[in-house]
Amino acid sequence: MKKFLIVLLMLSTVHTLQLVAQKEKSNNVSDSTKSSIEKDDFEEWKDFKNTFMEKPTLQLIYSWNQGDYNKDIFTSDFANINAAEIRLGWTKQKSLFSTNNVTKFKYPYFFFNFMEKTLNSKEISVNDLRNYVTKNVQFGFAEMKGYGYQFTPNSGLYLYHGTGISWNSINFESKIPLVRPTEQMIKNEQMLETYTGIMRFGQNFESGLKLQVYDPVSITASYSRSIIFPRHLFLQWAVSNMIEGIGQGIVDEFSKAVIKSSPSFGPIVNFVLKTGVSYGFYELRKTKMNWPFNSVSPLMYDSWKVGMSFEF
Repeated sequence: MKKFLIVLLMLSTVHTLQLVAQKEKSNNVSDSTKSSIEKDDFEEWKDFKNTFMEKPTLQLIYSWNQGDYNKDIFTSDFANINAAEIRLGWTKQKSLFSTNNVTKFKYPYFFFNFMEKTLNSKEISVNDLRNYVTKNVQFGFAEMKGYGYQFTPNSGLYLYHGTGISWNSINFESKIPLVRPTEQMIKNEQMLETYTGIMRFGQNFESGLKLQVYDPVSITASYSRSIIFPRHLFLQWAVSNMIEGIGQGIVDEFSKAVIKSSPSFGPIVNFVLKTGVSYGFYELRKTKMNWPFNSVSPLMYDSWKVGMSFEF
């Protein structure tokens, strides 16, 4: 009888431990589910870490480029320049919510760009900067990111903003001798010589639309503004970009709040605000290349781009 009671007590104890273990397991699953629901999708974007090279992307770009500059430095228009560009990078994206189609994405990439303008006799104007044959071999690194709307698993519309840095081997060559050059044209000539034949540092921002027709093909259209610096003053450049970065950081946080509150409006608000901040800072840099520091005016280009992307 005593042995029977001991065995019964042991079985009862084992059964009790099993019930406790099951309850703890159930609580852990509940806590895990709760934690997953409460997790901030903006902060815990783990897909980027796990799938960094999941979608290698090739992008082919054709662009029209117009010189943009301080009118006090260059009094004549530059000739429009066409360019071809190739980009190689990795597309990463994630749906932010399970209840709607708002998606966040980014595309870091390496790019190579070739700009060339030959002389057209119909465009010749004496003492004009359009007399110059222009070539620019450009390469660098950039990143575009933003939010969009995924229509189906294989299609969507995305609004993006991006920034990048570049190195430029630019050359200006006049095919027509200047006729009775004015003092201003002599200054123009001297300014162009500052850029010619030397590798120059630059930076740019780009804002555009990406329409994914059907995976893996997308069509893009964008506007870009780029700066080519006559000299690279690193400390001043870093502080200038730090100030812009603070402005962009405020926009990022505001955009997150908008997306959480009104997801459908978030991508548009983010696109408009980030583009506005960049455009404003680049306007300030048109006069002072490292605004707010008292620095010289740089050479700038406005570009309108169309292209195709292939995500593999």
